[in-house]
Order: sequence, then structure tokens, then C-alpha cells
Amino acid sequence: MIPHQTSTRRVRGAVLLEVVIALFIFVAGGLTVLAVMDRSAAAMIRVRELEIAADLARSAMSRLEMGEASLETLDGPVPEWRDETDGGFEDDLPPPSLWNLEVTTEPSEFTGLTRVTVRAFRLESVGSERESVSFSLTQLVRLSAGARDDFGAEDPLNAGVERGGGAP
Repeated sequence: MIPHQTSTRRVRGAVLLEVVIALFIFVAGGLTVLAVMDRSAAAMIRVRELEIAADLARSAMSRLEMGEASLETLDGPVPEWRDETDGGFEDDLPPPSLWNLEVTTEPSEFTGLTRVTVRAFRLESVGSERESVSFSLTQLVRLSAGARDDFGAEDPLNAGVERGGGAP
């Protein structure tokens, strides 16, 4: 063998090794970027779901404050949104929603006000018990007389106090 051919083979082998190492570094960097992008996308989806849960809880609380809805009508599954402005008419019911509301009340120390907690949560799938996201909102609300009577007229903190807010 001629010394020139041996050095040429070594150079070619070194170049090949450099190319393989560079390719490995490039693929590893690309996989790292893809993993970071995947985590970012999952985090954005979770934040979006938390935003929806917060909006549902705030909307339910507002409807209670306005007297537009009762505790019983809000508690349970949230109907799927249907865009009524598209001009089409469908006889079918919307698909079941994975979003639910849980409304609880308890008496407060303030006359005429009730501590209302609205919890909006999303189930992982239809029929599942596991929640993927949850948001709770607690607020003092002046409920209508019918709603106050539903959770108990025997409010120990407000016992003997007239509905008008007068002293016993």
C-alpha cells in the first residue's frame, strides 16, 4: 500500500465520522426542540381549559346574582355551545358536554347574603369520573327569597332576622 492512499482513507474516515457526529447533534437538537414545543402546546391547552372553566364559573355566578338562573338549573352538565347565528336549523340535540358546574351554598354571617361556591370542571371523557381541569369561585351573593328558602330557612346566623334585614 502506498502511504498516500492510507492517509486519504484516514481523511475520508475522519470526514465520515465528523458527518455522523454532526448529524447526531442535529437530530438530538431537533428532538429537543420538538419536545419543548409539545410541552408548550400542552401547557397552552391547559391554560385555555382553565380560562374556559373560569368563564363558566363567572357566568354562572353572574346569572345567580341577576336572578336569571336558580341553583338547581345551574348545577350539573353545561350544554354544548351552539351557534344560533349560522341560520341553520337542527332538530338534533347538541352532543354531550364534558363541562360541568357544581353549585354549593352555605350561610354567611352577613344578613341577606349567602356564600355561594361555583366549581366548573371538565371530565376527561364521556362517562369518566376523572377531571382534567377545575376552577372554583366563591362569593357572597344576595339570592332571591325562593333560593334562600331552598337551602334552609333555619339559618342559625340569621335566625329571627326578618327578610327585610331588620333586627330581631
